[in-house]
Amino acid sequence: MPLDQELHDEGLVLQAVIEVSGCQVPLPARALGFRQLIVLGHGGRTFFDRTFSDESVANNSDPLDGRSISLFKGFMTSVGCAEFDILYPTRHDSLDLRKLGAQLGWQSDSQLGIGIHPVWGTWFAYRLVAVANTALPVSQPEPAADPCGACIEKPCLAACPVAATGDEFQLNACSAERLREGASCADRCLAREVCPVGIDHKYSRAQVRYHYRQSYAALREA
Repeated sequence: MPLDQELHDEGLVLQAVIEVSGCQVPLPARALGFRQLIVLGHGGRTFFDRTFSDESVANNSDPLDGRSISLFKGFMTSVGCAEFDILYPTRHDSLDLRKLGAQLGWQSDSQLGIGIHPVWGTWFAYRLVAVANTALPVSQPEPAADPCGACIEKPCLAACPVAATGDEFQLNACSAERLREGASCADRCLAREVCPVGIDHKYSRAQVRYHYRQSYAALREA
């Protein structure tokens, strides 16, 4: 059962609540005065599709962030809680989302240098982290899994044109190839697209292009 069915139906299928006191990830000082940590993530295509079908949200500078925050605030209203603070994405605190996801059982390390979920594969993302003075049911961590360890063929290794994938992901090689003029990896990841884990939840080409163009712009700036 999801924490909230409406959030689930909107595509925020990853939902978790833990006690702030039990969080294994360092939190900013202001978060320590709250009782619970709420984490939301999307999986697959639904959240993206619904966001960009809503013109009032899609025209925002950060439409996915805007919709995440709007849905979360609606949820807080529905549970009668006005005491909360959004840590991510609004203030971009230095939160170790990967470590938090590992605590929740949402991800393990993949051959692609990003987290991988046993059901959603690499086709998921953290959308919001907040602290609140709620008394919601605490989530049980999802069963630990290592999809890459169980994958025999590992097609991602052959698909990467610069052999960046593997147990030790070669970030510099990946970045250099993406920035190369005419690279096929500029707005997609060929290795990610052949991963069999969560293949039914694979992003649409438009969604892939949207996310990778953002990361490409950040890469060029860096």
